[in-house]
Amino acid sequence: MAHRRRGSPVSTHRLTFHHLEGPLDNSEESFDLEERGDATLLRYRGEFDYKLPLLGWLIARLYIKPRYNKAIQTHLHHLKEAAEARAARSHLFKRRQSTDAS
Repeated sequence: MAHRRRGSPVSTHRLTFHHLEGPLDNSEESFDLEERGDATLLRYRGEFDYKLPLLGWLIARLYIKPRYNKAIQTHLHHLKEAAEARAARSHLFKRRQSTDAS
């Protein structure tokens, strides 16, 4: 099934998406980025609308939401790995070496 979404940067630190078509049409997501020293904190927020009164809420709560959350967790984990791998190769953004004495 094809997915169609509209995305726009709200600021230099936020990106929002509104899904127009697909299994979760009318869902909205935002990604907020915050610099924390030499790291970046990414906050994700997403919500979706269910179409059927009561029954739709029940299906969304018990079936869709757990799968939606798992898909987002997996996606964010892969995003983190890709970002860290790219940062490790960067000549511009060198990572500090750990000075922990073990």
